[in-house]
Amino acid sequence: MFNNNDEDIVEDVASLRNQLRLTEISLQSLGEQLSHSGHESHSERSERSLVHGLPGLLSLEDLQRPDVAHPPPDNPSLERPLHRSRTAERQACESLPSTDSRCSSSRAVEMEVAPLRKKLGCLRQENASLALENRQLISDLEATQIELASSKTKARLLGSTVGAKTSSVTVMREQILGLEAEVEAQAKELRTAELKAEQSQQAATQSDRQVAELRDELSMLRTELTDTTRQGKRAEQQRNQALRNAEKLTDAFKDYKTNISIKLKKVMESESKLKESLIVCDREREELESKCTVLERAREEQGQTIRWVWALSSTGPKITTCQMRVELDIGG
Repeated sequence: MFNNNDEDIVEDVASLRNQLRLTEISLQSLGEQLSHSGHESHSERSERSLVHGLPGLLSLEDLQRPDVAHPPPDNPSLERPLHRSRTAERQACESLPSTDSRCSSSRAVEMEVAPLRKKLGCLRQENASLALENRQLISDLEATQIELASSKTKARLLGSTVGAKTSSVTVMREQILGLEAEVEAQAKELRTAELKAEQSQQAATQSDRQVAELRDELSMLRTELTDTTRQGKRAEQQRNQALRNAEKLTDAFKDYKTNISIKLKKVMESESKLKESLIVCDREREELESKCTVLERAREEQGQTIRWVWALSSTGPKITTCQMRVELDIGG
C-alpha cells in the first residue's frame, strides 16, 4: 500500500509540473498580448475578447485542486452584455482588417486557456475578487461602446487595469515558482521518506530473520530443557531408589550385625564349652592312654603266658584247660 501511494504521488507531481509549465506559457503569451495592445485604440476589443476567453486567472489553489468544470456566472444579467460585447468584438474585427491577427491570437489564447480551464479549474477564493474585477471590466467596456467620446479616459483606465493584470501575472509567476519549489521540496521529502521506508523494511526483514533464529534457538532450548528435566527426574528417582536401597541395606546390615553378634556370643560360649570339653577330653585321653599302656602291658604278659602255655601244650589236659581259660580271659 505504501509503494502504491508513493507512485500515485509521484505521478500527481509530474502532472502538476506539466500543468504549471503550460499555465506559465499561456500567461507569458497573455502578458505579451496585453503589453502590445495596452496603448492602441482598439485595445478595448482585444481586452474584451481576452476577458471573455479567460474570465478568471489561475491561482495556487486551482493548481492544487483536481479538474473541475468552469463555474457558471452568478448573475444571468451579466451574460447578456457579455454576448453583446462579443458580437461587437466580431463586428469590430470584421470592420478592421488590421486587427484580424489580434483576434486570431485572442482566439488562440481562448483555445489554449479552455483545456487549462477544464484540467486545472478556476479559483475558489481568490477568483471571486478577480471575477468581480472582470465583471467591472465588462461593464466598463460596454460603457466605452456607448460613451465613445470618453474613449481616451476609458483607454487610460483600461491601461491601468492592464498594468494591474500584468502585476497579477507577475504575482502568479512568483506563486508558480514558489509552488515549484514546494513541489521539489515535497519530492525531496518523498525520496527521503522512501529511503527511510526501504531502510525500515530492511530492518524489519532483518528483525524477522533474527526472530526466526531466536525462535529456533528457543525451541532447541525447550527440547534440551525437557530432556534435562526428564534426566533430572530419572536421576532423582534413581537417587531416591538408591536411598531406599541404602536404608534397606543399613537395616539388613544392622540385623546381620545383631545376628552375627548373637552368633559370636553363642560361638564364644560354645568355644568356652569346647575348651572345657577339650580339657576334659585331654584328661580322659590321658587316662585312656594310661589305661592303654596298662592293657598293653597286660596283653604282653598274657601273650607271654599264652606262648608259655603253647609251649607246654604237650603236657596234658591240665595244660589244655589252662589254655582255654587263658583264651577265655583274652577274649573277655
